[in-house]
Amino acid sequence: MTLERRAQSRALLYIINHKIPMQVTNSFPIDDNGHIIETGNSTWDSNEISIRNRYPTRNGGFSPRSSSEIPIRDLRFLIRVAADQDLLSPIEIAAMMASLSASLSRRLET
Repeated sequence: MTLERRAQSRALLYIINHKIPMQVTNSFPIDDNGHIIETGNSTWDSNEISIRNRYPTRNGGFSPRSSSEIPIRDLRFLIRVAADQDLLSPIEIAAMMASLSASLSRRLET
């Protein structure tokens, strides 16, 4: 195990034991059932951006099992694997391409 991996493991254990919340900066409602995508500062490093798929529970909280938080930098790997394995529908692919193209256009304008 590398030193970086050990440090990440220790940080994760600290988070689990001390329940440090993700510092949410943006929330995007997905449906009428309370499903939300959240972005913000990660639970493991306040300087790192993460994204969370948040599903509500009956008591108003959210399920830590189905509401996973991942580093924003890992999103590209998830998308590539899903695309390489043909796991996305043509409509999902087109919607992602439109969003990514719009993001690229906004960044090129500045």
